Amino acid sequence: MKRWILAFVCTVFRAVHLELLFAMDTSSFCQALERFVARRGRVRLILCDNGTNFRAAARVLRETYEANKKDILGIIRKYNAHYKYFEHFNELTKVVAEKISEGHVIGWFQGRMEFGPRALGNRSILGDARNPEMQKKMNLKIKYREGFRPFAPTVLEEDIQDYFVMDCPSPYMLHVIPVKEERLKPLPEGYSEMELYERLYHLRSDVPAITHIDFSARIQSVNKNTNPKYWSLINEFKNQTGYGVIVNTSFNVRGEPIVCNPDDGFRCFMRTEMDFLVIGNYLFDKNQQEKLMDDNNWREEFKLD
Repeated sequence: MKRWILAFVCTVFRAVHLELLFAMDTSSFCQALERFVARRGRVRLILCDNGTNFRAAARVLRETYEANKKDILGIIRKYNAHYKYFEHFNELTKVVAEKISEGHVIGWFQGRMEFGPRALGNRSILGDARNPEMQKKMNLKIKYREGFRPFAPTVLEEDIQDYFVMDCPSPYMLHVIPVKEERLKPLPEGYSEMELYERLYHLRSDVPAITHIDFSARIQSVNKNTNPKYWSLINEFKNQTGYGVIVNTSFNVRGEPIVCNPDDGFRCFMRTEMDFLVIGNYLFDKNQQEKLMDDNNWREEFKLD
């Protein structure tokens, strides 16, 4: 941890608000803060540091947020959105896992909002790690950033050793680990002398969307007990494909903070080439939605990192 300053704690309308001004690059303080919020109330944050992720989120975040049915129905009315509702979550995961396996990109919005340098499965954009075109698609058509930028995998905690040279959990996406040698593809002659983009689009492994040009990946493992919904989706993807790993990137575009509420999520979904959006048990298909009105200058709202 670099430094943190506890500004003050006060009680307003019977809810405890913790206001913090901090700069950090570790997960331990985030964990402690999450435990505090779970016990005591809500949190309001001001984030700032010198890193690109926090700079993009350098604004006052709203209260720790969890979408409810009223909020979701509110955006449905506001945007005249078409949707499919699933009474049972396991039925939703079957459909979404199939969409991922077909090469579609999914906006995944579940539970409480996330803040910090990583999205860990509550505000994520998901894709198929096996798809050799997925990295390029997500960079150029979803995140609107340079095509060489890498993406991280989320893997079932119990399957880590099937894909990576690692024998312990990595729940916060903080470790860069080699992909297992048996998953790598043969290299062409002169690979190390090739230009960046020649190496970038070479098929390096059977999970090419998350295998960096040096054959590593910055992994996040997900545990059934800590994030049961996200785990259930990836486990269903494994049931359908045999692979317990997917691409996970933060639910935002380049320069913007991670989405907070359903309105943020729906607008980000509509502004990009994401194919489907999941909020709670609601599934939105891009092809069934009306275009956003008067939304041509949205990229000017935040400066690029």
